[in-house]
Amino acid sequence: MNPWVIGAAGLVAAVASLYLTAFSDPIGELLYLVLFVVLLSLVAVMTLFVPSWRQKRLTIAFAFAMYVLTTLVGLRLFPAYRFHVRWLISAANYKQELLKQPTPTNGQLRHIEWDGWGFPGAGDTTVYLVYDPSDLLSGWRSDARVAGLPCEVSSIKRLQPTWYAVVFYTDSDWEHCPP
Repeated sequence: MNPWVIGAAGLVAAVASLYLTAFSDPIGELLYLVLFVVLLSLVAVMTLFVPSWRQKRLTIAFAFAMYVLTTLVGLRLFPAYRFHVRWLISAANYKQELLKQPTPTNGQLRHIEWDGWGFPGAGDTTVYLVYDPSDLLSGWRSDARVAGLPCEVSSIKRLQPTWYAVVFYTDSDWEHCPP
């Protein structure tokens, strides 16, 4: 049994899960899992019929067990940290893009659309990256409306001082607030 192969399988799964969490949507995760099942099936068949692979069955079995375990843990845990992982990887680009915008004169905060998800019939949820130089969003409570935001919001996650991920309620966005 080769521990390097097993470790490499875990590392590949961790990197793939991290990437999917930060930059993909649920469709991307579904495609990843489908491709994973096809790949797993192919390797299982190869271990049965390729004579040189038969001697390595135990290593292959442990490598795939590590891959499956790491993938499942990654896809289960990383969504809770999605915004933070995405921010860690590409904060400089987002900051530069957002700070290029002129300061709004209507009292609202500078923002760009940062993430979103949805499904036909279920509605769309939009997440904005918001720059709050006065850091007022740090005191946000779920039952309070915040100056600088046009609508009530579902949640606000602080990424670092003055930078926030603001999740709007489904079917509302910066331009369209429910009455």
